Amino acid sequence: ERAQRIFNQVQEEGKVDARTWGSWILCQVSCGRWEAALGGLDEMLEAAVKPLLVTFNVAMQAALKLGDVERAEQIVEQMVTLGVTPDIKTFTSLVCVAGVA
Repeated sequence: ERAQRIFNQVQEEGKVDARTWGSWILCQVSCGRWEAALGGLDEMLEAAVKPLLVTFNVAMQAALKLGDVERAEQIVEQMVTLGVTPDIKTFTSLVCVAGVA
C-alpha cells in the first residue's frame, strides 16, 4: 500500500515515466498481485508510455502465474508491435506458455 501511495503521488505530479511504471508493476508482481500488475501494464499503454523490455517480461510472468496463456501471448504481440525486441527471458517465458497450453 505504501508503494501505491508513492506511485499515486508521483503520478499526480506528472513524473511517471517508463521506469516508474515498470518499478510499480514489478512491485505488484513481487507482492503476488498479478491482476494489479497486468492492470498497470494496461494503464501504462493507455497513457502512451512505452514499456521497457523488463516491464513486458515481468507482466508476462504475472500472466503465467494466473495461468492466462492468451494474455501472455498478447503481451508478446504488444511488445513486438511497439518495436521492443524480445530477449532470452521472453523466449523462456514463451516456452513456459507452450508447456501450459
